[in-house]
Amino acid sequence: MSRTGITYDDVAAAADALVSEGERPAIERIRTRLGTGSPNTIHKHLRSWRESQAPAERPAPQLSQELAGEISKEIERQAAAARSEAEAAAQEARAEADSLAESGEQLEKERDEALEAAAARESERDDALARAEHADSELERVRGELDRERQAGEQARAELAEARNRIQTLEEQRDEIRSERDQARSELETMRGERDAASREQARLEDRVSALQEQRDDLKTEVSSLRENLESVRGERDTAAREQARLQEQVAAKEEARSTERERREAAEARAERADARAERAESRLLKADEGEASKSPTGE
Repeated sequence: MSRTGITYDDVAAAADALVSEGERPAIERIRTRLGTGSPNTIHKHLRSWRESQAPAERPAPQLSQELAGEISKEIERQAAAARSEAEAAAQEARAEADSLAESGEQLEKERDEALEAAAARESERDDALARAEHADSELERVRGELDRERQAGEQARAELAEARNRIQTLEEQRDEIRSERDQARSELETMRGERDAASREQARLEDRVSALQEQRDDLKTEVSSLRENLESVRGERDTAAREQARLQEQVAAKEEARSTERERREAAEARAERADARAERAESRLLKADEGEASKSPTGE
């Protein structure tokens, strides 16, 4: 029976439970709580949940000049912290993106996405700086700005966690490819051994067929000699006839044995051909796996 994937309601319930426990909803925490679910699916539903949690617009309170100054300082401090956090997240995202390149061409798309996320974080950092520079003239929107900065920081951390999850998934795929390559090599060695054994069996059968052919020729010579003796010794015709019949039976038995050996040889040749074909397919698979690994890893791993 197939298992049903997680839904938005599952993720939303887990996120609400984490918030009620004083923890930040993150992909790994939700996945641990649910006990299942892919990071991509959880991220999609978690993003929808976060959008639904956006705070409603509230009228800006009237603040005293002293309190406004304190809030302005707090804005500058929060903006500086947000810039520092965004820069760290961007640097870490770029480092994560660089590490993705080691997994090959297939991972470059993921690296580009991580770089785009880092660029977005840098853009958000610039926006935060601009907001900090105009804080004195925008005190009526102080609390909304602070909330957006916090959300941007959480979003950056969530995207960083998602990038790490993608890296882990890609590393697992790389290990799986290496395992398949090693298995293909093992199968190739086994098929090579089978092919060598089939070749040895074929050679042995050919030697056996040659020996039987020599025996057949000897028997033909012996039959010919007996026929000549039959002509010269008519008095022993009955005895010679029985001897001839016996020898003919031997010839027939040898012929049958030779036919059996021929069939075994043909079967061995067929097995050898199948082993060669399997070896060629395995070598092709190994070559493709090596080429894929070489093309995916610029370091030649």
